[in-house]
Amino acid sequence: MQSDEFKDIRKYSIVPSILKTLGLEKNKFILITDSQKKLNEIECLGLKVEKYDDYIATHVTLENINEYLMKIIDSNYNYSNEVWEDIFEVLQSGELSEANLDVLNKLVREITDNKEFALADDKKREILAIFNDIICGKEKKYIYSDTGKTKVRNKYSCRVSAKIFGTLKRLYGKNIFDRIAAEELYFFKNKQNGMKLKIRNSEILAIRDNKTSYLNGQIYSQQTIFSEDNERIVENELAGSRLRTYFENDAYEYVKKLQMVTFISEGQIGNIDIYIKRLPKVENRIMDIYGSKEDIREFVDELDDENVISSLKVEDEDNAKSNMIFSDYQVAKDEEVHMFGILNND
Repeated sequence: MQSDEFKDIRKYSIVPSILKTLGLEKNKFILITDSQKKLNEIECLGLKVEKYDDYIATHVTLENINEYLMKIIDSNYNYSNEVWEDIFEVLQSGELSEANLDVLNKLVREITDNKEFALADDKKREILAIFNDIICGKEKKYIYSDTGKTKVRNKYSCRVSAKIFGTLKRLYGKNIFDRIAAEELYFFKNKQNGMKLKIRNSEILAIRDNKTSYLNGQIYSQQTIFSEDNERIVENELAGSRLRTYFENDAYEYVKKLQMVTFISEGQIGNIDIYIKRLPKVENRIMDIYGSKEDIREFVDELDDENVISSLKVEDEDNAKSNMIFSDYQVAKDEEVHMFGILNND
């Protein structure tokens, strides 16, 4: 049977008018095509376009950084100094996705574990330094008004699987969490200076033993004030009734409310504090680690070998744009307290 000859009768003359209506006619576009003829037709209509393959070949972006990293891992690259600069710039952008971080972690593993890995020493040092900065973030100054103490610390947040509790107990030979708390966080913004403020109301649901500084069932509140650049954080305890005053104060704008159930380990292992949180609308649990860069990296590397970290870096829930509230808060509390009880069993 003889088939009809295929003819491409598509026309692109309407495209400029559509883009003009959208106010986009002066923008430059990336055209996903292998056809130079199609590219020429669209350019003849007065549009600024670049073929996708050409763009990828000359630009390093968040969308294609994984391709560049995988070629490094496979030792299948020949990058100019300009491309290396672009790679480092994208890695330092602070906007890497979880998928980007996963590939970057594979590259870091090759650098640290494979002595035969072919990569110039200066490139290795740069990649490792960037990775450390990504994982541990910026140092922040925490000022505890009640005690007059100040600590300079880094913070790392990641998503962890349900195996985290059993893994930590096996690694350290005990339940490292001294308490578990139900917490409600209320966020406000000062209308005059834009400063952010957080009120944390906590209820202790269970404690590990009588050596814990908090009492079972104890309720307490904490106020946190963030500097404009979020690098200076002032914390102090306050009466729970103070929360109402912020709702009634016209100088403050209420922003959102977050609920969570948190396993808390403070001063239990080395110089790091660990918080594992169950949050609404979030798969698995989130683990926050506070300490120095060196202590955080040592701890994370040990856990990474155990395959319990399911996402290397997650956004701080403080940056959530809306309320995060459990549909049944009591069920969430009961389930986490049950897990805490299992951890306490020898």
